Amino acid sequence: MKTKSLPVIIGIFLIGLTLFMYQITLTRLFSTILSYHFVFMVISLSMLGLTLGGVYAFKWFKNQNELADTLLGRKKLSVLSLLSLALLITIIFLYKIPFHPFNIPIYLFLSTLPFIFGGYYLSLAFKEWVNKSNILYFADLIGSAIGAILIVLLLNHFSILRVGFILSLIPLFVLTFNIENKSRKIAGIVVSLSIISLLVTQGTIIDNWSKDFGAFKGSPKMLASLSEDKPRIAYTFWNSLARTDVVETDLDQDKIILVDGGAASRMIPFNGDLDSVEYLKGNLGYFPFSYKENKSALLIGPGGGRDILLAKLAGIESITAVELNPGSLMAAEAFKEFNGNIYGTDNVTTYIDDGRSFISSDSNKYDVIFLALVMTQASETLGYALSENYIYTKEAYETYLNHLNPGGTLAFVLHGENDLYKATTTILKIFEEKGIPREDAVKYITVVNSPSTHGTTSDHTLHVMYPLLMVKNTPFEKVESEEIIGLALNAEAKILSLPNFHEKLLDFTPPKNMEGSYLVTDNYPFFYNQGRTAPFLVIFMLIVTLLLGRYLTRKSLITKNEDVTYFKTYYSYIGLGFMLIEIPLIQKLILLFGHPTLTFSVVIPILLLAAGLGSLSSKIITTKVTMRTIGIIIFVYTGILFVYLPRFIDTFQGADLSLKILATFLLLLPLGLFMGIPFPSGLKIMKDRGITDYVPLMWGINGWMSVVGSILSLVLAMSLGYNITLLVGASLYLLFAFHNRKIRAFLEDKHS
Repeated sequence: MKTKSLPVIIGIFLIGLTLFMYQITLTRLFSTILSYHFVFMVISLSMLGLTLGGVYAFKWFKNQNELADTLLGRKKLSVLSLLSLALLITIIFLYKIPFHPFNIPIYLFLSTLPFIFGGYYLSLAFKEWVNKSNILYFADLIGSAIGAILIVLLLNHFSILRVGFILSLIPLFVLTFNIENKSRKIAGIVVSLSIISLLVTQGTIIDNWSKDFGAFKGSPKMLASLSEDKPRIAYTFWNSLARTDVVETDLDQDKIILVDGGAASRMIPFNGDLDSVEYLKGNLGYFPFSYKENKSALLIGPGGGRDILLAKLAGIESITAVELNPGSLMAAEAFKEFNGNIYGTDNVTTYIDDGRSFISSDSNKYDVIFLALVMTQASETLGYALSENYIYTKEAYETYLNHLNPGGTLAFVLHGENDLYKATTTILKIFEEKGIPREDAVKYITVVNSPSTHGTTSDHTLHVMYPLLMVKNTPFEKVESEEIIGLALNAEAKILSLPNFHEKLLDFTPPKNMEGSYLVTDNYPFFYNQGRTAPFLVIFMLIVTLLLGRYLTRKSLITKNEDVTYFKTYYSYIGLGFMLIEIPLIQKLILLFGHPTLTFSVVIPILLLAAGLGSLSSKIITTKVTMRTIGIIIFVYTGILFVYLPRFIDTFQGADLSLKILATFLLLLPLGLFMGIPFPSGLKIMKDRGITDYVPLMWGINGWMSVVGSILSLVLAMSLGYNITLLVGASLYLLFAFHNRKIRAFLEDKHS
């Protein structure tokens, strides 16, 4: 006798919520100790645990219907208990054990366990209650949508360890709903809620324990380069965006702000007397502010505040600082006695925002716009996709140039030669579109190489490191070029290209026929990627994921039943298609919302909520509309988004946040609604055809293809751009539509 469906629906809602929050917590944790490629690899491969859970459930209970009730009773208790234990052990281990490269396989193994148990629980619940699959899928998606919002709130207010304890208790709370004895069930619910409440309100003991972040002790990422200087962490701040540390060393008077253990910026000792930082005039970042008279400056990503000092040293009267990471500003505030309260001085106005988003809605113009080593190669959008931000694209450069006063300067300090090639190629393209040929555009651009890095390599080529790139909206005047020569001599820096004297810019620009490999646009925003293809590791991950998923499901799919093969393709299409549409949309909408975390917290819940509503209404919709038509609708609507999304973003760029969210909800609602229909509808048809034993396997295949889709979206985007990736996702739903001619015939026969 089956139990009531309400506990199962609540359980699926909460487990879906838990697994989604666990995925994001895992990403946030790994981002501090692993490079971004490895973060993406470990997260992607560990999520194959969902597939493995579905395969295990299929194998263990195939054709054993009498055991299904046992699973939803006694067996479910053990699965939920194991899930709870796996969540707690994994997060504590990853947080406390010192990092070592050889530990990565252990990270992968432990990270996978919660997904295995979660996938096992969910796939069997769908199998047993397949007649309510539309409601169950609705609960799963709504749980994930709420989890996307809730995890941001939790990570912004609590330590990762406290979040881990909270997550581990949720499966135990679900477990209490499966206790048959009513009094014990009530007692279990009360106890579970009480413990969770205590963790939320009184979890400071765990927060104090979390101050010892053991994983940092293996000198990961930037700390490795500081190890000889005996680095000491003097301050730490966690939130959903990043971990921010202030590091002190024995050999440097400056303090270093690290974001996720990697991206570094300097905090300079300053007592309020600019004479005490006169030595900074030898820094290339001083040049754009001082080579001519300037009164106003916009600084994007000033981090520890050195850029502000450079502007002040040059006499800039009005400074606007835009910093994406609030942790950097909190670190500067915590050490304001050390840095002279640099962000709090009278002529400095500070905003926490993405630089591109800020300037797109800013009506002011500036004499100087300055970006120094702004790098956000983390696993952005809270781990949903590898992302570059949009501050180094052609469209961004055009926006910056349009916000300069006449004769104003756009300046960058870059990392090396690859950055310089990409930046110059992109800027020359802008001038070319304005009718200024490359040969004349060199008069608008100056490049200076950093001091002590202008030697030659073994093959006698110039060693370009941390170059300064300055672009004006008018040609450089001779007197300005002469001033730059003086600054370069004082700093012992080498001029690589200078209008009026040394116009060699085209030596640092690829040939015209290779322009496409270096041009950076909003469609292809991968400024730091080498070349026009995905890195080898990402392609390798795609191959491994395909082969591993195939290996896990191969034996289970050996059957003479054509329907099983048919539904394997069915769920492969929707797993791939969903991700290949979702991820490009998230990336593109970063341009609207600016902040990656905010974009994630808005777009993911909207899509999942809409898909949940589609699932809930799928029984009604599929009586009137065929699955083939639904696939075509998704294809057509995605095509409409492809055409009109840039105009939508431009229209609402300067709108209030509430209006942006409402407009995005209305835009994505139809798409998500129809994308939520195929999954539960397919399960219902499987039930009608008598192959419910394969429901857990189809759950696993859908999960496998979702992981493949997330990696494939990156490979396609880094090779062809996000526009093509979006169109490939849409095309998969068109293929899905043609694949569903059999379902159409089946439904027509059923309703005739």
